[in-house]
Amino acid sequence: MLDTRQYRDANAASDSPGRPKTMLGREQLTWLKEGLAASDATWKVIVSSVPMSIPTGFPASGGRDGWANFDQTTGFEQELLDILGFMERNRIANTLWITTDVHFAEVFRYRPFATNPGFVVYELATGPLNAGTFPNRDVDPTLRPEVLTFFGEPATSWEQAKRFFNFGTIEVARNGELTAEIVNTAGNTQFSLMLTPR
Repeated sequence: MLDTRQYRDANAASDSPGRPKTMLGREQLTWLKEGLAASDATWKVIVSSVPMSIPTGFPASGGRDGWANFDQTTGFEQELLDILGFMERNRIANTLWITTDVHFAEVFRYRPFATNPGFVVYELATGPLNAGTFPNRDVDPTLRPEVLTFFGEPATSWEQAKRFFNFGTIEVARNGELTAEIVNTAGNTQFSLMLTPR
């Protein structure tokens, strides 16, 4: 579970390969990499309060506050690419990122490196449980995302919005098969993803 708020550089600062920003700070980034490398867990579940490819930050003129740069250079993309590159080099497979900070649900499959299409990462973004819905279909292309589902619609009232309130669930079977679902507040599954460990 990552602290993506306390150690970050300023949102408005520019992010580039020559001068990468940090969201996690040096010590937390080292902790994350060491933990991933040492883990013998079948699934590595990483919790980030900000999404990987959905551009966030309002107003955008104040800089991006999530991982994605999208239409500017103020996200924290270089640090995320560093984390994913570390995972790929060390053959850390079976990873699922759980993210939020958006007012809709979306599930992604990433193959971030064209030179290694077998390296795959999943992201499950959910929310809110009880707030306005502000669906955003913009996606940063850097990680080569494939959108597996999108759940959300614009709403002008609470009655309209509550149809799209949601949360995620994860279950891992004894054989290692992982099932991730998006569930609405009526308890109905809106999307289900079953993954077999590699």
